Amino acid sequence: MRIAVLTLGCDKNTVDSEYIAGLLSEKGHRIVPPDQNRFFDALIINTCGFIDRAKEESVQAILTWAAEKSLRLERKGASFRLFVVGCLAERYGADLASLIPEIDGMAGVGRWKEMVRMVEGKSRPGIIPLLT
Repeated sequence: MRIAVLTLGCDKNTVDSEYIAGLLSEKGHRIVPPDQNRFFDALIINTCGFIDRAKEESVQAILTWAAEKSLRLERKGASFRLFVVGCLAERYGADLASLIPEIDGMAGVGRWKEMVRMVEGKSRPGIIPLLT
């Protein structure tokens, strides 16, 4: 499976995205850049949910890729699955799920192995319960 990972926010998100990509690569998946002209089966957006400007950037990225997902399905009859991880998903997951139905699944911070299972289709799409 070809999987794109888009990292937004702080340096910790960069490290987390690299970890997610490593887990996926170990399972035989190919990590590709998140490019609108490139084919991929799934896109993971790693978000920030604390600084207002970063939250806005994360929401805008999700909306942009949700629209791209719908456009690809409309034009080509095939699209990609859209996943959101990180702080924004953890803090506002229920709101995001209700407002952006194109999202196939979400996970909060530190739930990377669950996200891998979700991307691989080995768990029910939705919001992964957060760590307490």
